[in-house]
Amino acid sequence: MSRKPKAARTSDPSPDESRRLARLMEKFARLLVLNGYSPRLLARHFSAVCATLEEPRHPFEPRRPAFTIELGHILSFWYTDPLCVDARGQPRPLPAKGPGLSVTDLVRRASQGLDPAVALATLLQHKALKRKGRLYVPTNRRLVFDPRDAAAPARGFLPLEGLLDTLHRNWASGRRSVE
Repeated sequence: MSRKPKAARTSDPSPDESRRLARLMEKFARLLVLNGYSPRLLARHFSAVCATLEEPRHPFEPRRPAFTIELGHILSFWYTDPLCVDARGQPRPLPAKGPGLSVTDLVRRASQGLDPAVALATLLQHKALKRKGRLYVPTNRRLVFDPRDAAAPARGFLPLEGLLDTLHRNWASGRRSVE
């Protein structure tokens, strides 16, 4: 007995996210076609599989910083930029915003598209920053996400995309040498 899919709760993705999704699907489909599967057959099966799936419990939020590499860039700036480190090379505590160097400045340097307040909240939520009075300081060079976080599966797309590229190159180069 198949379940009827719930109504979609997600909004249409941004043009950038649509291109990313299309690129990921195209890479996987291209690999399957290189292995002999018909594109028409793939379209029918993909449509049939998707028809049986329920909508996600956590809608995709492309603007959510947890989906972006820019959060790591903020920490990188904080640990490497001469303006952000003290005489011992340790990250200086910074205010959230205000005149002079701040977390807001680091967020804007890492990505024009990130909302500094949301990025700060996300970094605090994932314990990448801690508060010292009115200032913030990074806790570690690395940003560790809780795998139970709704955003965790989306971060897996980056290695998946790289794996698909590698498989495609390996398969395509192997086919050329045989032909």
